[in-house]
Amino acid sequence: MTDFSALGFDPAPGDVATLDTYVDALSSGCDGVDDALSMLDGGDEADWVGLSATAFRASMSEDFRPQLADTGEALRTSRDALRTWSTQLASFQQRARVLAEQADAAAARVAACETAHTSAVKHKDDDDADPDAVSDAALALGSAGDDLEQIRASARSLKAEVDDEATVAARSLNDAGGVLDDYAGNAFSNFLGDAGEWLADAGNWLMENVVPILEDILRAALPIIAILSLFIPVLGTVALIMSIALVAIDGLQALTGRGDWTDFAVGALGLLAGGALGMAAKSLIGPGGQVLIPSIQQMTPALAGGGTAAGSLAVALNVNLPNLVSNTYWTMSQAKDAHDNGESFVDSLSGPWQNLAERVDNTIQGNGPRTDEEL
Repeated sequence: MTDFSALGFDPAPGDVATLDTYVDALSSGCDGVDDALSMLDGGDEADWVGLSATAFRASMSEDFRPQLADTGEALRTSRDALRTWSTQLASFQQRARVLAEQADAAAARVAACETAHTSAVKHKDDDDADPDAVSDAALALGSAGDDLEQIRASARSLKAEVDDEATVAARSLNDAGGVLDDYAGNAFSNFLGDAGEWLADAGNWLMENVVPILEDILRAALPIIAILSLFIPVLGTVALIMSIALVAIDGLQALTGRGDWTDFAVGALGLLAGGALGMAAKSLIGPGGQVLIPSIQQMTPALAGGGTAAGSLAVALNVNLPNLVSNTYWTMSQAKDAHDNGESFVDSLSGPWQNLAERVDNTIQGNGPRTDEEL
């Protein structure tokens, strides 16, 4: 990877391959819209024909077809903007790499000239010193500095060009997004009008700023509460509520496009599996749903008549429906996270705590309660 530090900034960040993937996806969407419009217009002899086709097209022509056409135009605008930006970005990055190499070489020349100038000043009074050595070294240093500054000026000019073209691309994408926003919403949100928009904005804000933090807190605390619930039965209900809340969060994130349905499915399956285990345990050990594991006692002399000496240590393990459900859910979801991240099960336990630490640090830095990945 090219080091742009000599320029003072990275003139052209971005992943061209990722942009090309988006362009391909948008092109597929445009093709799909064009095919649907062609079907509605009956432009192909092999298309659906007859009275039913005519009636269907008539019913769609008033509201649906204009929306479909506008959607297709918005997708084309977005595709063309990203395609143009992808091409420009590749060019910007190549020019930036050349400038970075030139800047590195120029910075090395400045360093060498500074060393030569320092040496000339140090030895200017020597008997065999060149009387012009100091002035020549100063001239060479000034020339090298001018070369480096000229390269940096070219880099700043490139940055301004990148910013201008990025603004053009962003404006096109915003315009296309505005077209799509005009058709956003459903009957309920349209009925609510401004109130519906306010509720939607509030919901989006909560999903972006509150729910991720709440999720990290719950995921960090759940294993502690779940394990303690094996010894303190009342905490089993707390762990169960936390588990259900995390599954609900996964569902909300999947519904709003911020998460994966697989996370929700694994979490729900964990709850169901834990419930099944709990019911099985209840049927085996009685309606109380609790079993005491044989006590671990200190090795002390036995008392007459049996028992152990006063003050012996006894540890009882409580197993009931809430802590079985919560522990099963946590184990399955944590195993999935470890697999997805390519980590060991133990290493994956630090993930929520690391997220919380990054949120605190980024908040202090003025970037809001975001993780490094979210930023």
